[in-house]
Amino acid sequence: MISLLEFPQSHFCEKARWALDHKDLVWYSKRLIPGMHRLTVKKHAEGTSLPVILDASQCVQGSHEITTYLDEKYPQKMLGPADKKTLNEWIELEREIDEGVGIPLVVMHYHWLFQDPKLMTHYYMNGFPIWQRGLFRAAIPIISQRAKKIFGLTEERYKDSLVTFEKGLSWLEAKISSDGYISGSQFSRLDISAATALVMLVRPPQHPYPWPLELRPKETHEFYDRYKSRSGFKWMLEVYKKHRLSNSGQNT
Repeated sequence: MISLLEFPQSHFCEKARWALDHKDLVWYSKRLIPGMHRLTVKKHAEGTSLPVILDASQCVQGSHEITTYLDEKYPQKMLGPADKKTLNEWIELEREIDEGVGIPLVVMHYHWLFQDPKLMTHYYMNGFPIWQRGLFRAAIPIISQRAKKIFGLTEERYKDSLVTFEKGLSWLEAKISSDGYISGSQFSRLDISAATALVMLVRPPQHPYPWPLELRPKETHEFYDRYKSRSGFKWMLEVYKKHRLSNSGQNT
């Protein structure tokens, strides 16, 4: 049995979910509370980051590592190349996508979200029992402080992220081929990395965890209005529509 330790709203965890579903695997979701997740993760892995999958005696941590492991262990519907040299080049490209698009969006998102404890609680705790939601809300000052330290959430970092994202989105748009995929004519792990990097602020209907507009910071609406006509955002919505066809994870 495959178990996925995850934050439901994390785009890194969405990469792992998508890879599992793409391969039609049966898996179970263990949704964890930010901050409090550390004790659970440390029982299985060296670090405290998510996602983590537990597959029999195997523990794999990190979205890139999980996708690679799944291709090796479950080779049906391969997401990456068999050639190791090319695979390493793809993984490096995924990291560039994270640095240029995904992480800047995370920084902007946190900058806006942390200003409203109510929205923050809904974002992270939607679907959790009431008592856990209350526990999370009480811990928001500590969680926010730690997140600000991890991501360096300063006003300067926020402004830098706006510039980085603009450049990163243009770079990403140039990578998309005329066939609609980043690597030639076939859907791959590169498309998953790029599409999930953009869902922090635009949530496709196929995403397994909805995020209603009325529960988002107003800045996300303004941001979307500014970028919704860009080819990269239109591409992301189309990739989700074509390839995010199921979510088979079962909550435990």
